[in-house]
Amino acid sequence: MKRTILFFILMMLLAGISAQVYSQQLPDQGFENWTHIIQGNVSYDEPAGSWWTSLNALAKLGCPVSLTKTSDAFAGLLAARLETVNWGTLVIPGLLVSGNFINTAPFILQGQPWTDTPIRFKGSYKYLPVNGDSAAIYAQLSRSNPITHQRDTIAEVRLLLNNTVSAFTSWDLPFSYYLPGVNPDSITLVFSSSAAGHDFQGQAGTVLILDEILLDYSNGMQESLGNTPALSVYPDPVSSILHLSSNLKSANEVEIRVFNAQGSTVYSSPCSGFPAEISVSSWEPAVYFLYLIKGNTIITKSQFIVSR
Repeated sequence: MKRTILFFILMMLLAGISAQVYSQQLPDQGFENWTHIIQGNVSYDEPAGSWWTSLNALAKLGCPVSLTKTSDAFAGLLAARLETVNWGTLVIPGLLVSGNFINTAPFILQGQPWTDTPIRFKGSYKYLPVNGDSAAIYAQLSRSNPITHQRDTIAEVRLLLNNTVSAFTSWDLPFSYYLPGVNPDSITLVFSSSAAGHDFQGQAGTVLILDEILLDYSNGMQESLGNTPALSVYPDPVSSILHLSSNLKSANEVEIRVFNAQGSTVYSSPCSGFPAEISVSSWEPAVYFLYLIKGNTIITKSQFIVSR
């Protein structure tokens, strides 16, 4: 039973990221918020919200917890710690995936909704392998093809970690675009403390720590991944006054910025809190993209249409 469950999960997630193929070697961006989950006589922590998932739900079947929060962080107070564990005779990698755990095969549904096209994938990590183990980091932008009824890979990036990295080190990798000019509908991120975990291979005790995962765009902005604050804009379409509401806890140093479809800034103003309003009565009828930005990082975003 254990082997069947893990076969479905790990083959789906890690195929194509093994060390034999790639020899060289996205919550909040810093994993500051976690939820404590209790299932019967077992308990574990998961990144808050429903953006990230792991194999921790298998704890109800007796599998050791392989994802935990740690105070060993690059920034802020917490980070994500993935550890390869033994489950009986099976080797189970620490996994962190953008998706959702379900109770039937394939057990992990990969991907979260995403429509933007970043140019780089960034983050910070420590890696403490045992006996020559390797870790895998993977990001993919994809879309559902209505003609073939398959998923098209629009862009992806892969990184294999082979060596011990005991101090936080950053990765900064460009996406390889196979379908330029095509927008995705989903993003899939997979982090594994043991890259060959889909073959039940790896070394128990291997640890991968992750923090500050970002997507970088050509306009110089970065976007945090995970559980972002809710942002509502209304009415949509709008002709006069656009209303904004959000559950953002603090608007300190936050800027409201609006871009047109050509990427030009049409509105920029410090955010003094919510609700907020923007007059669009003089704007050209078109689609616009609204961002809440702090520093150089996109906190959350939305879009709307101006019509007359």
